[in-house]
Order: sequence, then structure tokens, then C-alpha cells
Amino acid sequence: MTEPIRGPYAVARSATGLAGLSLASPLAGLAVEMALAWRFGASATVDAFRTSALLILFGQQIFVFQVLPNVMVPLFAAYRAQRAEREAWEAGISLANLLVIPTAGLSALLFLRPDLVVHLLGPGLDGDAERTAIFFARWFALTFVPLVWSGMIAGVLYAYEIFWLPAASQLLGNVVLVSAIVLSGPDWGPRSLVVGVLAAAFVTWALFIARLVALMRRVAVRPTVWISARHPGVRRALRLALPLAGVVLIGLCNTAIINRVLSRL
Repeated sequence: MTEPIRGPYAVARSATGLAGLSLASPLAGLAVEMALAWRFGASATVDAFRTSALLILFGQQIFVFQVLPNVMVPLFAAYRAQRAEREAWEAGISLANLLVIPTAGLSALLFLRPDLVVHLLGPGLDGDAERTAIFFARWFALTFVPLVWSGMIAGVLYAYEIFWLPAASQLLGNVVLVSAIVLSGPDWGPRSLVVGVLAAAFVTWALFIARLVALMRRVAVRPTVWISARHPGVRRALRLALPLAGVVLIGLCNTAIINRVLSRL
């Protein structure tokens, strides 16, 4: 079953709403910077946060914005053209669940040894900045697993011409982070940023899940396979994902190199 064709006014309203969210999200990001400056000023905590926050940026770029959505859309288009919509859902869900396994392993490694990534991304940090960055990296690594599912869901929504959720989730996440910074007491220190980041990750993940469940009910699809490495759609998705992931990783390596250089200044 497919979504009903929408009229021109509905498309215009969707475009207007998406444009509004796209404008509001950077403003919320600016609010995060203002809250950081208000609460922490120019301090080792801010330097540590900027370095460790690259982990979240890398996860968002790989899973939510660059790779998984660009895999899900052609995958769903191919299966829907064959009138095999349920198989598309099974392939997408299987892919997400399979990717969660190595991602959870990476998160566990970084939780146990956050110093590895801190020394890679911010070799110029020392003293309080280094210790705080290690503290941040340990907890920020836990956001990777929700990002896998969020990226898969974003791609499925794109396949059904629902484009507003990633921008809305980014806006919501920034609002949650600002709230944690502003509402926490001064004695919370760096812990307020950890609480804010983890709360933002959970809230945005819950938003993605809720929208996915609503879409599944609307299109009346009931997958019978939830994880299968042998599903032909999974193999097709991986063939699409590998070159995309390579391009994204090259860009992220450039970001990491620039941050390494700046951290030594």
C-alpha cells in the first residue's frame, strides 16, 4: 500500500514547514553556543566539549544525514516498484539491527577507553581539558546506537516523502541541551552537558520511533523478519552504503585533522 497523492497546497505547506524547521534548527544551535558561553565562558570545559562533540557529529553524518537515508530511499523505491513493500521494510529493519551490533561494540570500546579518541581528536588538550574531554567522550559514545535506528527511520520516511523529522529532531535536541545547561545549577558543571546530550539523544530517538510506528500503521505493513544477514535487500543496501560511507569518512578525517591541528594552538 502506498501513500495517497497529495495536492499542491499540501506540498506547499510541507515545503513551508520544512523551510521553517531548517531555519529554526541553526538558531537553536546558536542558542547552544550562547548557553555554553553564559554558563562556562572560555574554559577547559568548553574546549573539551567541542572536541568530544565531534563524536556526535561523526555519528550523525554517517547514520542520519549522509549514508543510511541515501541507502533506504533507492532500496524502498526498488522494492515498491516490484510491489514488494513488506520486503523493503524487512530489509531496512534487518540492516539497522545488524548495524547496531558493531556500533554497540564501538560504543562499549569508547566507553571503556575514551582516551583513545580524545588523543586522536584533541592531542593538544591537557590537564582539566583532557580529563573533561575523556569524561565527555565516555558518555557521548552511548549516542551511537540510537543514531543507527534514527538514520534508518529517516531514510524510510524520505521514501514516503516525509522530510521534516530530521530537522525537527535536530531542533528538539538542541532545545533539550540548552534547557539542561540553563536549568542545571552551577555545581553541576560538565555533568549538565552529559545529561543534556544523553537526554537529547533519547528524546529524538523516541520521536523517530513514534513516527515510524505511526507510518507502519498507516501503510498497514507488518514485517515478519526483523534481523537477517541473508536478506537480499540487506546485501543490496550494503553495496550502496560502502562507497557512500567511504566518501563521508574521508570528509570526517579532514575534520579530525583540522581539529587536531587547532587543538595544538
